[in-house]
Amino acid sequence: MSRIHNTTMNYLLNNLCVMTAGLVLAGAASAQECNDREMPGWEFSSDFRLRAEITDYDTDTDDRFRGRLRFRVGANYQLADNIKFGARLVSGDSTNANSTHVDLGGDTGGTSDFSSFEMSLDRLFLTYEPTWFQGATMTFGKFGHGFAKNPVYGELVWDGDVQPEGFAMTWSHDYFGLFDTNKFNVGLYVMDEVNRGRDETIQVAQFAGTKEMGEDTFGLSFGMYNFSNNVDVANHYRILNPILTFETGDFTFAAEFIENYSDNDGVDDSGQAFGLSMKLEDGAKVYIQRQEIEADAVFSQYAQDDWATGNTNFTGFVAGWKKSIAKNVGLHIWAMQETENDTELNDTYRFRVDFNIKF
Repeated sequence: MSRIHNTTMNYLLNNLCVMTAGLVLAGAASAQECNDREMPGWEFSSDFRLRAEITDYDTDTDDRFRGRLRFRVGANYQLADNIKFGARLVSGDSTNANSTHVDLGGDTGGTSDFSSFEMSLDRLFLTYEPTWFQGATMTFGKFGHGFAKNPVYGELVWDGDVQPEGFAMTWSHDYFGLFDTNKFNVGLYVMDEVNRGRDETIQVAQFAGTKEMGEDTFGLSFGMYNFSNNVDVANHYRILNPILTFETGDFTFAAEFIENYSDNDGVDDSGQAFGLSMKLEDGAKVYIQRQEIEADAVFSQYAQDDWATGNTNFTGFVAGWKKSIAKNVGLHIWAMQETENDTELNDTYRFRVDFNIKF
């Protein structure tokens, strides 16, 4: 009888993990507990963020304080040795690809007055590792943008919340003697499927390599974004995005450059960022970076959206401190200052405190 009872309980708990995929925050199962159980092929992940944010516009505009939440939960299943299925649910407005946060008291999804928050699928994909192409991984569906990024403060060209749709392939190998690690990324992203016409697409490619030099590490990545047949976009975008990094001891230096060489008028089409981070003895990390992003340097709908005045046409600094304060709990305190390039009169300041929890 005890064996039957234990078998039944294991069956119920396993299926609870599958159905919730780690969704239970205060109940019997977390994503880690699901992973620890005997569930061959399944892998779960989930995280929660609580944010307090103050924005000082330094004008006659009233300052803004808001509380924000983010919740994400994902599951992967290994269908075969070289085929994997994945999906992820996220909070936020499903019509806004650039943010998974919800404002406390806001109208996310067109609701307010204590209405329920939205949850939607932002990933749904298959990955395939062909035996005939060693080192390659192909991904189909809706998935994360897998490019190497600026390690100090990245995502200036492509925000991490934006999950493209289409096809991507990663190829890692050791054939190039110049670098110790080599990785190629290519992709075809579908922005808009057009009936009886050419789809609006983005072709992307990046090489990323690292070279060990004694105790130091040099990194180089070179990315390209080509927007094709985008009739609703005022300016054309063919963006080059090289990133240089250098790690020595506890310090990391990064230099990032952006050039939209297909801008219509040939002005306001570049950007650059220079950053420095340092690891502290207590395990914390501090960082500072200066960046200037001109108006047509990046496609604003997909670019980093941390900035108060917009995703482009600004010059500013970002600085922060982050540390793990408990098991699976992190604290991130950071501040930003920005000036609109056109006016150069008024500064905007933003201050954030994030509690990040992984389950």
